[in-house]
Order: sequence, then C-alpha cells, then structure tokens
Amino acid sequence: MKRVLFYFLPFILIACSLNKLGQDKSVTIKLTGNRNTIVIESDTITSNKYVLTLGDIVLDSGYCSGVKNLEIPKILGKCVDKKKEIALLCAKNDYFYSMNLKVGDDVDTTFQFQQTVNNISSANISFTGFGTPLIKKTAMTDVDKELKIWLYRKKEHLGDSIFAKFVEIYKAITRTGYNDYIPKGEIPVVHDVAGLNYKINSDIKADYYAVVACEYQKYIDRYIEELVANDFKGVNTTLSAPLQCHYRKGASGYRTVFLVCINKDWSYKLYPLAVFAMDNSFPKCLHPLIPYGLSGNTNIYDYPQEPASLLYKDKIRVLFPDNSPRIYGGACVCVVDWDGNGLECNVTFKIEFAGDCKSVTIHRRGSLCDYQPYLGYHFKPEDKVIYDKYIGPYTFTYKMHFESGNNIIPFTLEDYHGNKNDGEITIKARFVRDNSPSVNIENNNSIYN
Repeated sequence: MKRVLFYFLPFILIACSLNKLGQDKSVTIKLTGNRNTIVIESDTITSNKYVLTLGDIVLDSGYCSGVKNLEIPKILGKCVDKKKEIALLCAKNDYFYSMNLKVGDDVDTTFQFQQTVNNISSANISFTGFGTPLIKKTAMTDVDKELKIWLYRKKEHLGDSIFAKFVEIYKAITRTGYNDYIPKGEIPVVHDVAGLNYKINSDIKADYYAVVACEYQKYIDRYIEELVANDFKGVNTTLSAPLQCHYRKGASGYRTVFLVCINKDWSYKLYPLAVFAMDNSFPKCLHPLIPYGLSGNTNIYDYPQEPASLLYKDKIRVLFPDNSPRIYGGACVCVVDWDGNGLECNVTFKIEFAGDCKSVTIHRRGSLCDYQPYLGYHFKPEDKVIYDKYIGPYTFTYKMHFESGNNIIPFTLEDYHGNKNDGEITIKARFVRDNSPSVNIENNNSIYN
C-alpha cells in the first residue's frame, strides 16, 4: 500500500512540482493542467473500485478502467444533502478539505484542498418604475438563521470565528455558477407598457445608459447593434433624467427590465432591475392527445409554457417561482355523449382547463333552441359559463335541440387577463322517424306434401 499527501487550493495546487501524486502497479493518480481534476489512470482493462471520502462522507464512488477524471468542484456541487456537513468540516479545518481516495486494494491517497471564498459584490442601484424588483437569490435566504437552526438540532455550538467561516464556505459551495435573481413580490401582468419610464439612482460610470425590457438576450444584442449603427444618437449620457423603456410591443411573455450601461468601445454591462409580464395571447382551443372514452390519461398541454428561468449575458439568470402568474393556456371542450329524440337531446360535455384559462362559455342559440315562427323557442337562448375551479376534467349535461345533419355548438374561452377566443364543436346527428301507416300482411297459403 502506498500513501501520498498533497495540497490543492481550489483550486490551486500548493505542491506544484508534483506531477505524479501516487503510483502503484498499474494505477497512476495525477493532476491535470488546470489543477482541479484528479485523474485515475490504469494501463489494464481491469475495473478498479474507487471511493473518494471526506471524513465519514462518501463524496464519490464507482468503478474505473482506463482513464477516470474526478473534478472536485463538480463533485462537491453534487453533494446536495451533505453540503452543510462538508462546509462544517472545512470550517473546522481552517478552509481545508482533507479528502481520501482509495483505488482498488493498493492505492490509498490523502488530499488537502483549500476552499477559496469570493464575495460577490452588487452594484448600488435603486430605481422608480413599473415591475416587481429583482434581488439576488442569496439575499432571499437568511443563511445565518438556517445554519444556526441546523447546528442547534445537531447540538453543535461554534465560536463566532468558526461560524463565520462556516457561513462563508457554505455560501461558496452552494453557488450555482450563475448570478441568480428572484422577483421580490407578485409579478404584474399587463397588455402593454407604452410610455414607460424609469428613474435610476446609481454611481455606475458609463458613456451611455438605457433601460431595456426583454425576454431574451438576443433583443438586447439587436438593440445595441442599432445604437452602434446610429452612433448612439438620442441615447442618455447621464442618469439625471428618467430613461424610456425599450421593449417589443404586442408579444406575450415575461420581461426582465435591465439598466444597460454602454461604453464608446461598444462594451456594456447589464444590471437587472425588475420583472413584469405581458399577456396578449388568447387561450387556445386544445384537444386531448388520447380521445375521451379510450383508456389512458389525456394530455392537453399543447401550448406555450412560461419559462422557469431566463438567462442573459454574464450568466445573469432570473428565476421564477412556481406561483408566478400564468400567461398562456387554453381549454379542451368535448362532447363525449348525447342522446335524445331530436326535439330534446341530453348533451354531455367534458371540459379541462389548462394554464391561465378562466372560463368556458357554451352558447345555446338558434337551431340549438328549436325556434319556431309564431311558437317561439323550445329552449330559451342562454350562455352556460363554466369556471376554472375544478380539479381535473369537469363533466355536465346540457339540454339542446339537434337536427339531422351537422349541429354546430359555439363556445368562448376567456383567460384571467381578458383575452378571448371562440371555438365550436360539430355534432353529426341522424334521426330515424317512421311516419308511414301500419301494414299487416297475412299469409293464408297452406302447402301440403
């Protein structure tokens, strides 16, 4: 058995002169050039079991043959349920991880890694304008309180200095690699934001300033291209006056509001301010993938979906919670059964709502009411409104008059933001009516053999 000790700063190697950290028989362990990956190499086709541990915590394990790369930052990031324990061990060891790697029965190597802590500073910006403010995700969580509760339940008290290290390390290993922002409050939904202005207070220095509300980075890129092509004519050079919001009119979707700080060399930075949604999409008339009446579940979600996140330049990511407002949707309206004599028919509907669809209105009009001159209506014209308050498909029966041939049933969908869409269902009916007099046929012939 061979034991080898080396140090690794995340992730910079202290013992830089070592290119082979452990070697025994056919297994070699070494660092890659970027110094954050341990490489296990074997010159045989035999699989070797490896186990990477931190104290009693198994960070990674499996079998390897040939070449196996162990990327320490990724391995730490995947230990979702163990990050508090990992951070605590590192804090107690003064920012160092003491890891152990075993490969097969022959290689047993100890590693020392140092955790670096980079505090991310935010620009000092305040604004007045439309939309729900965006704040960094890390500011939404009271990490100190969360970790104190965890330590109390673990019955482990830390001194102030070690606890400060614990908090720093935990924040460092729980970062996603993105600059995540979360709406602070309910996201407003509108049809348009014409004439929207924002008053910005900030000490950020740039040659030009603009406010852009968009769903995708591509819109910002095209906007800046236009500014460059027009030599930045009409663009604000200070933050002393309100900035007009630039956006794509009419389109539906979430909009992130950015302060865009641009320099004469065409470089620019984005600073997220707020978020709102635009809904100009009428609810769609949806259809089940599996027709009603057949076995199996129906799936009607064939319409645009709101994104869980939006990604922009410099890994700026806006995350939307599950209770964010819906701006797309529709309903599946089907006639699953009907019976009657033509004068009165019992028509059974099945309705399933999706997304932001609020109601379905069935219109009983014209021939569906059996209007007769001088006699009036057999059924009074009316609208039957079904609201989105049911879990799963809703079934009900409605009386109508059907004629032989095609009977068209109109309906209207409406969403929660006033958008409407009309649809119709065609039911083909055939009634057999025998109005001929009765005919009796008697056969009085007898045949004898």
